[in-house]
Amino acid sequence: IFNLDSNPKAGAFFGQHYSEFKDKQPSHYGIKFNFEFDDSFIDEFEQIDFSDDSQNVIPLEYYHSVWRTFRGDSYVSRMNPLRSLLIDNSKYVYDLYGSYAKRIFGLRVDKEQQRRVSYAFKQAMINSLRQNEDKLLLNQSKQQFTINQRKAQLSDLLDISEGKIPLQNMGKGKESLVKTELSLDSNAALVMIEEPENHLSYSNTRKMISAISTHSDNTRQVIVTTHESMVLNRLNLNRAIWVRDSSGDTLKSLSPDDADYFMRNDDFDILRFILAEKVILVEGASEYITLPSMISKILGQSVDNLGISVLSLRGIHYQHFFALSEQLHKRVLILTDNDGFKNDDIEKQNLETPENVKIETPNDPDIFTFEVALSREIPSILDDFKNVKHPKARSTNYKSRKNLSVELASALAHKTEFAMYVADQFDKGNGDLRCPEYITRGIKWLQKSN
Repeated sequence: IFNLDSNPKAGAFFGQHYSEFKDKQPSHYGIKFNFEFDDSFIDEFEQIDFSDDSQNVIPLEYYHSVWRTFRGDSYVSRMNPLRSLLIDNSKYVYDLYGSYAKRIFGLRVDKEQQRRVSYAFKQAMINSLRQNEDKLLLNQSKQQFTINQRKAQLSDLLDISEGKIPLQNMGKGKESLVKTELSLDSNAALVMIEEPENHLSYSNTRKMISAISTHSDNTRQVIVTTHESMVLNRLNLNRAIWVRDSSGDTLKSLSPDDADYFMRNDDFDILRFILAEKVILVEGASEYITLPSMISKILGQSVDNLGISVLSLRGIHYQHFFALSEQLHKRVLILTDNDGFKNDDIEKQNLETPENVKIETPNDPDIFTFEVALSREIPSILDDFKNVKHPKARSTNYKSRKNLSVELASALAHKTEFAMYVADQFDKGNGDLRCPEYITRGIKWLQKSN
């Protein structure tokens, strides 16, 4: 449904033919698409024997697509009331007839100038042939080659180049950037961009997103489809719509502060968060590496089979996920270091969070980090790591903690290597392995909704 009240030619799109209950619905502007049975095949269709159709195959050969305006008229693309451009980066189709350049020519150059340039182009071609007409005779008679003026349209021969390099020879990434910039600078009322991240490096994707954001205003609508979290984050979660089944969901009620957080933290995999059944948010790489193996140990299934996504925040920023998880009706477990908190502090935080969010941390303030929690449950793990990997620690101090054991200091100095070693032990089922109690508690809470 769209609004065309100011367009006098839009009457063909105004009506009630978007609903089966036409007489009871208000009129709107719009186009309706159906994929339906083609009645012209009714006689042939009735002769088909479906009695042995055990696979329930749908006979798509007897269906066709039907486009109608809300007034009930048949719709074809040339009736399009919007000045629109589509840039499809999801597939490679050679632009044989220069249709993109033709549309840009029609949108960027005013009609009078188009006519003048086209006329001058035809005259130049005709004059060139006249100067060489003696070389174009077919025989001794008056028959000769001439210009077909109906085919000699300038707009059909146009291409776009930059630095004398044709657009089609620039590479798909550069071509995508140039097309987007030209489209956004045109007077198109609607610009549609399919998967802008395709064929682009990280920095060029950011450059394209910046161009899209800069040119989005009240005079033009830009619709972007994407499977890339960075694109979604940078273009503002408030404006996002994701389609699942037959409905579209939005986050337009997300606070500006939360939306700004994700816009600036654009490398966070927001799509994994949105599409996951359940989420575990952790502070760093250590928990991210080891948790999948621990969950398999606790629940006997992989995180993939359980529909759980583990996401690392690289710090304590989980407050921005409260409103997001509440709007998505998503169960979220947050695992965080104690950092000197008391039990009362954690309980107070849990009371202030949505019901579908749970914060878990070690009860003992002396268990100040994930590695300490592991060593409490598996006393031999630090010695085993030291004996197998031979890590070195330059200091026995860690942040505000002084005079730690050499074994613990070594694990803290090599967090990633230690996490990989622990995950490997869980995967192999070596020794008497137990998960830290707060992690076990949190995972069991996460599974309660099943």
